[in-house]
Amino acid sequence: MLNGKLTHSRTINSKYGTSDIDWLRKRVDPCARRHEGKPKFKYLLPLDQRNSRTHQEISSDLSQDTRHK
Repeated sequence: MLNGKLTHSRTINSKYGTSDIDWLRKRVDPCARRHEGKPKFKYLLPLDQRNSRTHQEISSDLSQDTRHK
Protein backbone atom coordinates (compact mmCIF):
# COMPACT_ATOMS: atom_id res chain seq x y z
CA MET A 1 0.00 0.00 0.00
CA LEU A 2 1.32 3.37 -0.98
CA ASN A 3 -0.47 6.61 -0.12
CA GLY A 4 -3.44 4.59 1.11
CA LYS A 5 -3.90 2.73 -2.19
CA LEU A 6 -3.04 -0.82 -3.15
CA THR A 7 -0.42 -0.35 -5.89
CA HIS A 8 1.32 -3.03 -7.93
CA SER A 9 5.08 -3.27 -7.32
CA ARG A 10 5.85 -2.84 -11.03
CA THR A 11 3.96 0.46 -11.03
CA ILE A 12 5.89 1.64 -7.98
CA ASN A 13 9.20 0.53 -9.48
CA SER A 14 8.41 2.31 -12.76
CA LYS A 15 7.42 5.53 -11.02
CA TYR A 16 10.11 5.73 -8.32
CA GLY A 17 12.89 3.52 -9.73
CA THR A 18 12.76 1.15 -6.75
CA SER A 19 10.29 -0.87 -4.75
CA ASP A 20 12.44 -1.00 -1.61
CA ILE A 21 10.05 -0.50 1.29
CA ASP A 22 12.58 1.39 3.46
CA TRP A 23 13.34 3.84 0.63
CA LEU A 24 9.65 4.39 0.00
CA ARG A 25 8.96 5.00 3.70
CA LYS A 26 11.74 7.60 3.89
CA ARG A 27 10.95 9.52 0.72
CA VAL A 28 7.36 8.90 -0.37
CA ASP A 29 5.00 7.60 2.32
CA PRO A 30 5.97 6.87 5.95
CA CYS A 31 3.00 4.50 6.21
CA ALA A 32 3.93 2.44 3.13
CA ARG A 33 3.68 -1.30 3.60
CA ARG A 34 3.86 -4.49 1.56
CA HIS A 35 0.76 -6.47 0.72
CA GLU A 36 1.20 -10.19 0.12
CA GLY A 37 -1.44 -11.61 -2.20
CA LYS A 38 -2.70 -15.15 -2.39
CA PRO A 39 -0.75 -17.61 -4.55
CA LYS A 40 -2.09 -18.48 -7.97
CA PHE A 41 -3.65 -21.85 -8.62
CA LYS A 42 -2.03 -24.29 -11.01
CA TYR A 43 -4.18 -26.60 -13.10
CA LEU A 44 -3.23 -29.82 -14.82
CA LEU A 45 -5.20 -31.27 -17.70
CA PRO A 46 -4.43 -34.80 -18.90
CA LEU A 47 -4.40 -34.94 -22.69
CA ASP A 48 -4.68 -38.69 -23.10
CA GLN A 49 -5.74 -41.72 -21.06
CA ARG A 50 -2.22 -43.15 -20.95
CA ASN A 51 -0.89 -40.30 -18.82
CA SER A 52 -4.05 -39.79 -16.81
CA ARG A 53 -2.80 -41.78 -13.79
CA THR A 54 0.45 -39.79 -13.62
CA HIS A 55 -1.53 -36.55 -13.81
CA GLN A 56 -3.81 -37.67 -11.00
CA GLU A 57 -0.83 -38.49 -8.76
CA ILE A 58 0.80 -35.13 -9.42
CA SER A 59 -2.50 -33.34 -8.91
CA SER A 60 -3.15 -35.00 -5.56
CA ASP A 61 0.41 -34.22 -4.42
CA LEU A 62 -0.09 -30.54 -5.25
CA SER A 63 -3.43 -30.34 -3.48
CA GLN A 64 -1.96 -31.93 -0.35
CA ASP A 65 0.91 -29.44 -0.37
CA THR A 66 -1.47 -26.47 -0.47
CA ARG A 67 -3.64 -27.82 2.35
CA HIS A 68 -0.73 -27.94 4.79
CA LYS A 69 0.47 -24.38 4.21
